[in-house]
Amino acid sequence: MDKQSYESHYKGYLFCPTPNCNAHLVFIEGNIQVSHFRTWRRSNVNRAADVDDKGKHIEGCPNSISYEESEKNRRKYDPDYKYNVSDEHISSVLRRAYNAFTKKQTGSEINGGRKRNSSNPTSPTGGLVDEISGTAILFGQGEDITKGREPRIPVRLLENISEQDYFQVRCIIGLVSHIHLEEKYAYINLKSTKGLNIKIHFNENFIVNNRVQFELFPYIKDYAKSKKEVKSEVVCCCVGEVKKTEKGIDVRPDRYSAFSLDNKKLYAILHEVSNLFK
Repeated sequence: MDKQSYESHYKGYLFCPTPNCNAHLVFIEGNIQVSHFRTWRRSNVNRAADVDDKGKHIEGCPNSISYEESEKNRRKYDPDYKYNVSDEHISSVLRRAYNAFTKKQTGSEINGGRKRNSSNPTSPTGGLVDEISGTAILFGQGEDITKGREPRIPVRLLENISEQDYFQVRCIIGLVSHIHLEEKYAYINLKSTKGLNIKIHFNENFIVNNRVQFELFPYIKDYAKSKKEVKSEVVCCCVGEVKKTEKGIDVRPDRYSAFSLDNKKLYAILHEVSNLFK
């Protein structure tokens, strides 16, 4: 198995082999280390048998691992440690990316949501921290931050996406070419000067978790149409998982707040478009 086949066919469907244990397994493709399967980090022992803990190991499972070292050390030394990112962190990344883009600050990478030279970074709880920790992951497949900074999200101009970005969480910036809406999915195609086929892909997983907001997507199309009528480009920023496909590159967000058009989120676009027709 490789990362491509895992992501395409097996992700979310692999479980601990211990009878009656429903802990999730993930595939880790090694660069230095050998590729292997590993228990999903949140799948620790399920002592309470709570409904919300269905993905955790059952009591006495031989595959359950009890981590004795501190969370800080694990996050510092384990490159595979994955963390969920908050709406606030994503919004910060989107805002900074848009501001950098509009100020014509080009390059393969822009500050991923924080000032790199800041002497006083803060954690989600407001405390001071001194390191960047863990790797960002979407769709709730990681652990929640309890202390320290949230993982850095690198920002890429769409022309600078490389193989190193595949299967990673990135903030992608580009100009909107076309918006395509269907009942079960949607695309925002981005313009490329290199002939690349790059799109923001709102797939079925997105719709399941954002069904109410997906019903509002026609407003996005109306917004882009109104800008095109006055010959104004629309800047799209999106935090999503970068996927290589047969036809090009997809960027797949997990929530409606993970993308913006001209620095406007979905409900701001809805408000603006609604006012146009008053």
